[in-house]
Amino acid sequence: MTKFRSGRRPVCGLVVCTAIVLLGVGGARGLETGITGNSGKQGATCDDDCHHGGVTPLVRFEGPTQVMADAIATFRFVVTSQSAKQTVAGFNVAASDGVLGVVAGQDEQLEFDELTHQAPNPNLNGEASWEFTWQAPSPGVYTLYGAGLSANNNGTDGGDDSNLTTVNITVTAGPVGDANCDARVTAADVTAVAARLSSGVPGDCVGVDANGDGSVTTDDVAVVVAALFGA
Repeated sequence: MTKFRSGRRPVCGLVVCTAIVLLGVGGARGLETGITGNSGKQGATCDDDCHHGGVTPLVRFEGPTQVMADAIATFRFVVTSQSAKQTVAGFNVAASDGVLGVVAGQDEQLEFDELTHQAPNPNLNGEASWEFTWQAPSPGVYTLYGAGLSANNNGTDGGDDSNLTTVNITVTAGPVGDANCDARVTAADVTAVAARLSSGVPGDCVGVDANGDGSVTTDDVAVVVAALFGA
């Protein structure tokens, strides 16, 4: 699975940061319910004016870089703490287009077409993460925006910090059954699906999820075989 690391620190708008202090990921109510509108998509998020005094975390997306139109791809957003005192994390993810979706058991929620956490996510080996889905729109290049907060969970905005990252996803109009994203359907596509059956999730080529239901099963093998033989 491809990893995309953080490339810039966030900036903070007064209105946005005031909202976070009152309601969001690291203010007086601490990482309780998360907040949207701070992924960087809107051009502002919260840094020193709201969450200050901490060490900037590393943040990244993991997932495919190429998705077929209308397919449902699974991604992971990861916050890596750079301080032993910052033991919990929160996040906000938005997309330039397409449809974001929650994954069961991830303690996340969808608000105003963006994703955020429902509760503080404790670090495991210094990292906290959330899986989510994105249904691709028509062919083109689209952007996922992510903001991650690393916090000390002390109920204030001190000793915390955040970071931003983005990733561009190319959406193609590849033929059904193209499970290795080479723009054609051959016997190699059957092998590509078989190789992902044990994990049940697509790898770098979401075409392996041939029926577009977000998972890799024997149903996808059947779709590829039917496409291969023109059934």
